[in-house]
Amino acid sequence: MEVAFQYDSFFILLIMFLIWFFNILMLVIAWKTCALKSINRYFLTSMTVADLLIGIFIVPFSFWTSLFSEWVFNDKFCHVEAYLNAILWIVSLYSYMCLCIDHFVGIRKPQRHEAELSPLRCFCWVTLIWISALCFCCPLMFGENRGRYEDNTHLCVIDWSSQRAYFITSGVVITVPALVVITFTNLYIFTDDYKNRKEVYEKFFTWNRGGRPENYFAAFVIGLVYLFSWLPWCIVELFDHFKILGYDKYPQQMDFFLLWLVVSNSFFKLPVFLLCSQEFRDGLKYVWYNVKMACRSSIEITTAI
Repeated sequence: MEVAFQYDSFFILLIMFLIWFFNILMLVIAWKTCALKSINRYFLTSMTVADLLIGIFIVPFSFWTSLFSEWVFNDKFCHVEAYLNAILWIVSLYSYMCLCIDHFVGIRKPQRHEAELSPLRCFCWVTLIWISALCFCCPLMFGENRGRYEDNTHLCVIDWSSQRAYFITSGVVITVPALVVITFTNLYIFTDDYKNRKEVYEKFFTWNRGGRPENYFAAFVIGLVYLFSWLPWCIVELFDHFKILGYDKYPQQMDFFLLWLVVSNSFFKLPVFLLCSQEFRDGLKYVWYNVKMACRSSIEITTAI
């Protein structure tokens, strides 16, 4: 087997490091600073950990296989990779849905927010999300359907050709409820009721006047990122499957970039939060200040020695 470091290998490697860096930084900001006053750390952590695990258990093997232009591991490993990717995607989607619900309740019922979404309840919801995603995929993982390696994208995907109706139904059941809730909670920020309740929130919660609305808007932008990253790939797949307008097969490069645009969802969230949320920017400043002080202390100790 010959090793060839081409543009696709570089692109995958770049995405892998961005996923690692951005998601680890998000976890540090969430749990090592006190900046996030109006965002649910449990749902944010669940979403971030799912994205980080994609960068740890999925992307590195794609990078390795891109060097050889073939799957260098055994078929069972490819099978596990395909279903693990599905599990982590489901967890990320439902964690994001819960984050939107948290902002929705925080604006509509700020007095009851802490009671309805207490830390214990949030922990239970996160646990339920992970267990449900695992249980949903486990029967399929140990069934007859195998994972299939795609040379164009260097990813293992679920081979649903033998049970197409079942997989389409399962996909609708698992995604439609979450998408409906996400759409409803995110579009709420454009209603008159939201504007009125936002004014009441900012009047009584002066200690965090802009935090909740900013983070709510950031969650809406993340939803747009989800939409515009998944939509091109879904449209092209439909055109390819149903041969719409005589469309047969799109170029290999398009296949690669569209699917890896979907994978890039795993690191888009931190830039969005930094652009839209002052709390995240304050948290990043705090982390940078502590890193700078730690480096300065190390240099002083080394100089003294």
